Amino acid sequence: MSKIAKRLYEEMAQFPIISPHGHVDAKLLAENKNWPDAVELLIKPDHYVTRMLYSQGITYEELKRPAIEVWQMFCSNWKLFAGTPSSLWLSEILDSLFDISDISEISAEKSFAKINERLESPEFKPLALLNKFDIEVLATTDSTNDDLFAHQKLRDIGIKTRVIPTFRPDDVTDPERADFKSSIEKLGASSFSSLITKLTERRNYFKSLGATAADHGIFSPQTLKMDEIDKEKLFT
Repeated sequence: MSKIAKRLYEEMAQFPIISPHGHVDAKLLAENKNWPDAVELLIKPDHYVTRMLYSQGITYEELKRPAIEVWQMFCSNWKLFAGTPSSLWLSEILDSLFDISDISEISAEKSFAKINERLESPEFKPLALLNKFDIEVLATTDSTNDDLFAHQKLRDIGIKTRVIPTFRPDDVTDPERADFKSSIEKLGASSFSSLITKLTERRNYFKSLGATAADHGIFSPQTLKMDEIDKEKLFT
């Protein structure tokens, strides 16, 4: 299998990256600022990392501690990631971009300082990294009510990478979410029929900025046939 993987990599490495699904914030690209530290780059934005730590009793509140403490916490729990995709891509990132091969509690302070030093350079600004990795297309994930101004700004800048939004309407399709009601209100839907109209308008706006897909995280895709009166009663 390793020989097959190596052959496939060697064949495909010459081509640019087309990323149809990602959770990169378009605002981060539009602002094009350096990351402040290793935690803001590698820990907090990666829900696979934070969920693993949470599964082992490390609360999200603890991740609000000073960055060096969070990084030490991550390094001391590195063993938890053994055999996971997270360990593969984090090891690759740390080794190839930061020359770090030792991830441990003992070396945490040294690796934290080394990463932060490199993050201060122009080569590690978001748009520079897009070019470095030869990313041709990057699809972000954006909520229903996102104004998508960052996407418009990136268009105006005229960057090499084509950055497009992806419609993620969970905030108005999952009634169990804490922000469900406020999201419906922000959307401006006062009835079920207007909800459908508003969602259509939002989808068209996303499409006007290049969106080609929707992303849904609801628990079940179950649907029901109901008459108009029952639909409105349920919505109310």
